[in-house]
Parts: sequence; structure tokens; C-alpha cells
Amino acid sequence: MVQIGLRMVSLMGNIPSTKLRGCDFDDQDFSTLTAVAAQYIDTGISIYDKPACAPADIALQARAWQLSGGLDLLFVDYLTRLTPDDPTESRTREVGRMVQAMKTLAKSLNIPVVLLAQLNRSVETRSDKRPIMADLRDSGEIEQEADVVAFLYREAVYDENSDPEAAEIIIEKNRHGPCATVKCRFIAEQMRWVNYG
Repeated sequence: MVQIGLRMVSLMGNIPSTKLRGCDFDDQDFSTLTAVAAQYIDTGISIYDKPACAPADIALQARAWQLSGGLDLLFVDYLTRLTPDDPTESRTREVGRMVQAMKTLAKSLNIPVVLLAQLNRSVETRSDKRPIMADLRDSGEIEQEADVVAFLYREAVYDENSDPEAAEIIIEKNRHGPCATVKCRFIAEQMRWVNYG
């Protein structure tokens, strides 16, 4: 939870994350940090950091947030770190049921649920490392249930000679609109994805 807070402060204040981790501040940085920390408190972002969390736990907490003050958007980080509600099934079926549970939650609360997921290793065996649907790990249910599937891609992860800021957001599936690849930039010191140009 502390790591997420540090990342948010880094993003909101344009403070390099290395300065935050090393507490290497000048007077200007400290002033910015103080102001941004106050803004962060007012963002209304809540974090549920229960270890070994099951979809039912997330649903219960999300409903509590919605009843206590509203809930506009839910991020789940990440799918295969969740503990299945029924651990007796095959891994593929477990993942499928967890994806279905998150889709049901999105519909019942009428909010977007952004579910992060890992890729399998097959991307490393291809010459073009851009991820595709088949790279989603453990289940085809992710592709089936998702309204939108978006991948993040940076060539510099695979080729140290490429532009370290060059990045892409690949919209591979979009049930309500077009698919596309959006060029952007990745600012590593702040872990920030920004508009290209």
C-alpha cells in the first residue's frame, strides 16, 4: 500500500520515484511533496490490501465502498494473484470463474472494473514481441468476458538500443468501439505513461 502511495505522489507531483525512495529532496521537492500529499488524501482513492484475496472479498468491499460514499471505478491488481472461491477446480476453470465474477460485479455495481492480468511467456519466442490475445495467461475466458482488452508495450524491454520512452497502448478488443494502437511515451523515473509528442 505504501508503494502505491509513493507512485501516486510521484505521478501527481512530477517527482522522480528515485528521489522518493531515497528521500533525496531539496527545498522545492519537499514543498511539492507536501502539497501533493495533501491533494492525494483528497482524491478519494481507497485501497483494499488483503492478502490471499478472493473475488467474493473484492465484491464485498466494493459494495461497502459504494454504499458508504460511492464507487466510480475499481482496479484489481491482478487476476492470477486472486485466490479462487472454489480451489478444487483446474487452474483454467478457476481463472475463468474469477473473470466471470469480476464481470458480474461490474454489471451489478454499474461501474467499470479494470482487471490486470499477466501474459504467458510465448511472447518471448516471437520476433514481434507485441502481445496478442493468445498471450493472456491461464484462460480464454478473459478474452470472452472482457469488453475491452488493452496491452501495454515497450520495445525497450526487449531491445536495449531502442528509444527507452517509446511505448504503445494496444487496444486488441473493444466491444463498444474500434481497435487501435496508440503511440505514447513512458517516463521511467515516474512510471508515467503520457501522450506521444
